[in-house]
Formats: sequence, C-alpha cells, structure tokens
Amino acid sequence: MEKNLHGPVSLAMGPSNERLSYVTLKIEQQCFGTDRTSLWGVWELRWLCRVSYGVSGSSGGYAESVFRYTAEVLFGRVIEGQLNLKTIRNSDFREVTLEVEGKTVLKFAICYGFQNLQNIVRKVKMRKCDYHFVEVMACPSGCLNGGGQIKPKPGQSPKELIQLLETIYMDNVLVINPFKNTLVKSLYDEWLEQPGSEKAKKYMHTEYHPVVKSITSQLHNW
Repeated sequence: MEKNLHGPVSLAMGPSNERLSYVTLKIEQQCFGTDRTSLWGVWELRWLCRVSYGVSGSSGGYAESVFRYTAEVLFGRVIEGQLNLKTIRNSDFREVTLEVEGKTVLKFAICYGFQNLQNIVRKVKMRKCDYHFVEVMACPSGCLNGGGQIKPKPGQSPKELIQLLETIYMDNVLVINPFKNTLVKSLYDEWLEQPGSEKAKKYMHTEYHPVVKSITSQLHNW
C-alpha cells in the first residue's frame, strides 16, 4: 500500500529479495551501524529500535489521518488533540465534521460491522450518503475484534478484552502526522523515486479479484 497511513511501511507480499534486502539494510544501518547522523536521523533510529510509529486508531486510523490532513490542506485548519467523534447509532458508527463559518465542509464517518455497512451501502445506492469519506471495517469494534484475535479469558467479557487490547496497542507509540514521516520519504527518495512510479506500483500496490470457491482451485493454491 502506497503512503500507508498506519505508519510502518506495508510492503506488497510476493517473492522479492530486492525490497526485503533494502529495508533490512536500512534497519541494520540504523540499529547497528556507526552513522547516527544519516538521512533518517536519530528519530528514525529510535523508531526502528525502541518504539513504534503510528496513528490513533486500532484499525489504522485512516479516517482521522485523512480528516486532519484534508482540514489543513483544503481549509487551513490545524486540528489539535482528539477528534470530536459523535456516536450515531452505536459505538461502531461514528462521525466527525468540520465547520467553517457555520457551514459543514467536511463530514467523515467510521463504520464497523456488517449491519452498519449495509446501511451505508444502501444510502450510497439511493444517493443519500453525504459523507466525504467513510472508514469501513467488517469486524464489529474494528481489527482488534477480528476473527483471528485471541478469545477472552474465562470471566472476561469481549468488551473488556477489546478495551485492554486498545490500551496495549497504543502503549509506547509515537503518534505523529503520517504525511511527515521521514522514513517513508527516504524510501521514495532513495528507492521508489516518487508516488505513482512504476517501481512504487510494483512494490507498494496490490490487486483484488474474486476467489473461486472450488476444490480444484483450493488444491491448486495449496
């Protein structure tokens, strides 16, 4: 994914020693090398070796990041602190707006769970969806409640587990503007050339296609 808003650079899966070798080399240079004043700088050294880099939100924080960036670029509004997310139907359906001179200029939504997604799709089909951006996730409560996550302990409710995971998820994480991530910038400057380049498309983009559910295809993939 190009310009991944979640923080760490997400490399497309596939057999390629070039991209893995490049990133591995960079990590080795920063964590074990002697040059601590390179392009990446001391902050990136700290990021690679001791702390994590990310944005608020256990499902990637896409809505929040895009909202802040859009508000600043299009309307000159720098939003500090937490966003004022309003619960619409339930905790899995929230929205945030930006008002300029009494007029709503941005309207974003965070929508988790199939039932809420169905409502959004229905509005889109009826041309009644007035959101500029919708962050969607099939799992109720987002990624931390996905099918691959650990199950609650005996006597622990799913809600309590999710709250605990959210606390752990953001522990020791530097939350900063992902668009000012100098690590990503150095990857483009030294390797990918520029966003949208052929090399960027090759290594940072992926394609989606329907999966044919048949015994033959499953055996072939296996």
